[in-house]
Amino acid sequence: MKSKWKLPVILGCIISLSGCGISNQPAQKTASEQKSSTAEENVRTGSWESAAQSPYGAYPELVTYTLGQMSGTNNSNLPDGNTYEDNAYTRYLKKILNIQNENIYMESEDRYDEFVNILIKDQTLPDVLVISDRDMLKELVENDLVEDLTEVYQNCTSKRIKEMFESYGSGLLESVKFDGKLRAIPETVTDHGPRLMWLRKDWIDELGLEEPKTLEDAFDIVEAFVQNRMGTAEGEEPVGLVCDTDLVGSTSSSYSVDPVFDKFGSSPANGSTRMERSSMDL
Repeated sequence: MKSKWKLPVILGCIISLSGCGISNQPAQKTASEQKSSTAEENVRTGSWESAAQSPYGAYPELVTYTLGQMSGTNNSNLPDGNTYEDNAYTRYLKKILNIQNENIYMESEDRYDEFVNILIKDQTLPDVLVISDRDMLKELVENDLVEDLTEVYQNCTSKRIKEMFESYGSGLLESVKFDGKLRAIPETVTDHGPRLMWLRKDWIDELGLEEPKTLEDAFDIVEAFVQNRMGTAEGEEPVGLVCDTDLVGSTSSSYSVDPVFDKFGSSPANGSTRMERSSMDL
């Protein structure tokens, strides 16, 4: 899988978002609880110190950060009236943390890496951007273009987010460390869910087929779709399995056929290409 590295350049703390709320404390508190309660009050009142020491610390003044944007087609299907700078997510972050993104360097996904390379050469980077691989991160580090995020991660990352990273073992965070310093936040792909193969049930029913129980059953159904030209207009060639033209997924694995490669012990993205079925051209 092609990795994506989330790269906070200056305002890394503000994107270390999180997952646990502030609970009510009992009337009688120990010294430790009193200290914790004071810290929580600082978070609610929004001081610069609390913002630098807590996942939920709201800034006392609005902080605007520049963001390198990878733009999607059709305005990423945002609701009417919403933009990349004003939508449900940015409004929530502004309410909770008092931060606002200012998108610059808008570029489409297919040209994004090319454009980031230009920004690196020109040293005209935004505060926060996404990069595609460790080689690009290494170049940024060698040119002293990124912040040390070690303390930011320790202070501004919630317990829940830390648990997510820890579930990968030490290798994930170590992969973005240089001389022991954390230089980027690697994507964990925790929100994309399992990779699924989608088959048209109405076509299955129309052809009188049984729903698949194994991958071999799915292959047979796909072949039946092709043979019966399901959904194919006159003059078109039938397509049994619609998938990403890259076959293997990126961060989301949407429309990839990774599960098929996994079934046969093959990982093309990692250089392994062992295949056991000749009829993969579906």
